[in-house]
Amino acid sequence: MPSIKRELGRLIGELENVIPGRRLSFAERNEWASVLKEVLSAGEFPGGFSELEESIREAAEARIDVLLDVYRLAVELADVKWMEETGTRLAQLAVQSAESAK
Repeated sequence: MPSIKRELGRLIGELENVIPGRRLSFAERNEWASVLKEVLSAGEFPGGFSELEESIREAAEARIDVLLDVYRLAVELADVKWMEETGTRLAQLAVQSAESAK
């Protein structure tokens, strides 16, 4: 998961500049971490690993759908910065999805 590794490295590099008492969440910075947090916080998986895998896949697909809707809205509003931010978030999921498919 090279994309997660890069993002985590950046976050760790920022730790020395964090104000004491400030919360730092990797899930707020990385779409895959956010999807995993969402799925894992949902509870137990009596179907085992296959059920967990399916839940992660469904959550990732749902997140991609939402981000595509957000991107379309950003395009309609001609908000270049929002388009770039959303594109980056989509790329995090798309890159990892492609790597997982190999």
